[in-house]
This record gives sequence, C-alpha cells and structure tokens, in this order.
Amino acid sequence: MKEFLSQVYYQNTVLEWLTALGIVLVSLVMGRVVYWFFDRVVKRLTARTNTKLDDILIDMIEEPIMLIVIILGVKIAFNYLHLSHKIFLFLRGLFYLCMALSVAWLIVRLLSVLVDEVILHKSRRESIPLSKKAIPVIKSVFIFTIWVLAIIIGLSNAGYDVFPLLTGLSIGGLALAFAVRNTLANILGGITLIFNRSFDTQDHIKIGAYEGEVEDISFSTTRLRLAGGEKAIFPNKFFTDKEVLNLSAANLSSSSFDLNVSIDTAPERLEEILEQLSHLPALVESAEPKGQAYIFTFSESAVLVKFTYFTARNNDFWKVHTQMGITLLKFLKENDIKLAGRATKPKMTTK
Repeated sequence: MKEFLSQVYYQNTVLEWLTALGIVLVSLVMGRVVYWFFDRVVKRLTARTNTKLDDILIDMIEEPIMLIVIILGVKIAFNYLHLSHKIFLFLRGLFYLCMALSVAWLIVRLLSVLVDEVILHKSRRESIPLSKKAIPVIKSVFIFTIWVLAIIIGLSNAGYDVFPLLTGLSIGGLALAFAVRNTLANILGGITLIFNRSFDTQDHIKIGAYEGEVEDISFSTTRLRLAGGEKAIFPNKFFTDKEVLNLSAANLSSSSFDLNVSIDTAPERLEEILEQLSHLPALVESAEPKGQAYIFTFSESAVLVKFTYFTARNNDFWKVHTQMGITLLKFLKENDIKLAGRATKPKMTTK
C-alpha cells in the first residue's frame, strides 16, 4: 500500500493527488454545508422578523458565499501539489480571476437588493418622478462597472498586463462621451430632477419665459403644457441651467381664461385692461387676490389675452371657477370691453 501511495505521477505521489482530491471534495461538502446553514438555519431566524428585506438578503448572498468557499478549498488543494511553474502561474491566475468574479457577484446581488427593495420601494412610496425609468438604468451602470472592475482586478492579479486594455477603454470612453455629451447632459439633468425633486408631474411651473403644467418627465426630456395650450418639450439640462419657480409648491391650483380682445382696442386701453384683470381675483372669495394677465399672441382680428388666477387646492374648484367667470363677465360688460367674435373656450390648468 505504501509503495502504491509513493508512486509518482506527473511530479506528485499518489498520496499527494489523493490528498488534493480529498480537499476538493471537502470544500464541495463545506460549500454545501454553508448553503444549508443559510437556507435552513439563518432563514428560519430571519422569518421571525417583521421585514422581508433580511430574507431576500440571505437568499441573494448564500450562492456567492458557497462558491467562494469552494474556490478557496480548491486553492488549498493545489498548494499540496508540485506543479510546473507554467501550470502554477496559470492556476494562480485562474484562482484570482474566479475569486474576483465571485466577490463581484456577491456585491452585485447586494446592490440589487439595496436598489430593488430599498431605493425603488421608497421612491414608489413617495412618488418620486422618474424612479421607474432612471433608477434601473443607474443600477445597470453600477453593475456593469462592478463587473468590469472585477475582470480588470482579476486579470491584473493573474499577472496579465491590463494597461493596454485600460488605455483602450479610456480612449473609447472619451470618444463616446464627446459624441453623446448632450445626451449625457440631459441624463444627468434627469438624475438631478430625481434627487432635487424641484417639481413633479401636474405641477404648475415657470422657467425663464415659459410657464405651464408639467405633463411628463422622461429620462432625458420634460414635457410642459404651456399657458396657451401648446405642448413644449425641453431637454432636462434646460432645468439645471435656469431657475425654476414651482407655483404649485404653495399648495395652489391655477385656472385660466383666454379672451380674444378686439384688435381695434387702443394700446393704452389694453394696458389698463391687463392691470385691472390682474387684480380681479380679489373680488372672488377663496381666490388669491393677485392674478396674472398678459398678451399671449395676435391674430388678424384679436389680441389673445391670457387671464390666470390661483386658488387653494382644498377649495371647491368648480365653484370658485364659476364665481370667477361671472365676475369676469361683469367686468367685461361694465368696462365695455369688446371681444372679437366669440370668446375662446376657457383653458384650465388644474392640479
């Protein structure tokens, strides 16, 4: 028996081969034991808690940890063997690469739990805009970065020269970033909107010379319904370069009337009408005392005047709007303000 165990095959005795094989088998068993411990013991403990986060967390980390245990056992097994320098370097490099990928797998799973069960859950509960669109994209970027770093670290520790790879990635990344710089600026602007929460959909905002209701916030653009009813689409970087006034932040809703004032109205008279209209809401109970009146556009026969007033969100909107309409009609008749044909159907912007 001793003679058999002492026989040499490929620079190692039978005993050394059997020892290495035994260590590999033990590592496989140990990996399975670790998996069983998490699955049967730890999960029973976490099942007693009121949250599901710890259950999901344990479920996500048990496989990577089992794999790491097996890889470490295989590494120990090869240390008992006498290998040629070339084979030794190859196996050592393979070990480092596998270990780096296993750790990356563990980190990616932990990141997925953090994003899916914590960040996304909180964003849905608090109705954070863009959460369903932006956060998964950001998560994918981080996961891709983790895998790339794991491969680079693994190859570097394995003895491979990763400098040419890094140089190629850097040059390619710079070229790509320059080519899509406007798109990246819009994406960063969208991310800024997520975390700053300057406004949400259905908010009435004013930015620069534009004012309207936010209809949609996508990953790179934001769509507004302007005061005149037009739809305007702005790149998200537009909102990071200018000051945004959120008129809805004061818990106010707004509504507007479009008036086709006759083109024959004198400019001086038109200025008086605009000034009087801006103070007209003071005559209506539950309306804010100061409104807005301005010239929106012209036609061949009329000057389109936009009259907007504000009221608290908790008020009866239609009651206030009806009172404001009656007050506006009285104002037009008392001041003998002539409209060009029929008045435009009132345009409402409400929250």
